[in-house]
Amino acid sequence: MDLIASDNACGECNACCEFCDIDVLDKPSGTLCSHYDNGCSIYEDRPLACSSYQCMWHYQDSLGNRLPEKYRPDHLGVIFEKPYKADFWVAVEIKAGSIDTQECFSMIKAIERENSALLIKRNNGMVQHHLPETMTLEDFNIMYKKYIGG
Repeated sequence: MDLIASDNACGECNACCEFCDIDVLDKPSGTLCSHYDNGCSIYEDRPLACSSYQCMWHYQDSLGNRLPEKYRPDHLGVIFEKPYKADFWVAVEIKAGSIDTQECFSMIKAIERENSALLIKRNNGMVQHHLPETMTLEDFNIMYKKYIGG
């Protein structure tokens, strides 16, 4: 999926600051970043993990269509993100059951149409994969291990 920046702003959403692991800041998922204070207090000097973060909310499709407000992660209950230099998407469920909504289903279908792999991390700790027909789970695991440096 080609990522073209949109003018969608974070607004009151701080989902990435709470639900993303940021190793360099020793910040685990589920803990609000200590640098968050109605925005990032270290924005100009934030680490690469933050400055390169790609939340689907901030992008539009090739036709210039932006996501509507209901897809903002704090409203949707799911963060759809593309990890830095990864060839796959990740969906992090931040509100239990949110991944099962029609809105999330449409996001998953959009990712599938782009022939991209999707790793879903459910709120209860369960992990699921949505893979293109041409990709096996073993293929995905090899790709993922390369991404994490394993």
